[in-house]
This record gives sequence, structure tokens and C-alpha cells, in this order.
Amino acid sequence: MKRRLVIRPSAEREIDDQTQYLADEASVAVARRFLAAINTTLSLLQDEPGLGARWSSEHPRLHDVRRKIVKGFRNYLIFYRADQTQVEVLHLYHAAQNIDELLEASEG
Repeated sequence: MKRRLVIRPSAEREIDDQTQYLADEASVAVARRFLAAINTTLSLLQDEPGLGARWSSEHPRLHDVRRKIVKGFRNYLIFYRADQTQVEVLHLYHAAQNIDELLEASEG
């Protein structure tokens, strides 16, 4: 069953920012490939939200957060929550960022 996809405004901004960064620093072709990979990953998560691994955190509000690597862009991670009806995209982060701190700040 395909779940409804809900993308938080913060996640939309992060996707836009990273796409623009890749267009500026790599090429427009890479940015387009990145955006296509994001869309493919999100579609997969709508069908099978359990594909992503649980994010391990001491913060109790993050116990249900999962992460999925963007295919072809292994340093980019989509963070989301899912239930029987929807997949809520919380963030897109680069793996080099202090993700625990960022997630705690946004979800706490």
C-alpha cells in the first residue's frame, strides 16, 4: 500500500539547498540526478517505509525516526517517520553533519 507522502517545509528547504549546492559545486546534471534519486528514494519509502534503519538516539522523541541513504549519493540521508497511512519526511542531512544534535534541536 502506497502511503501518503508528507514533506516538512524544513526538509523541502534542505532538499532545495543541497540540489542548488550540487548544481553550483558539481554540475546541473549532478543536481538533476540527485533530485531524481531523492524522488526515487521517497517513492520506495512510500511503498516500504521499513526499508530505512532506525536512528539510534538517547533522545526519547527520536525513537521512531528512521533514516534511508539516498541511492547513488551515500553521504545524504533522508530522515523520516512512518505509520500505516503516511511517510513524514523530517530532514535531509549530509552524513558529515552532527545529525544527533540537529535532530534533537528540531524535534525537541
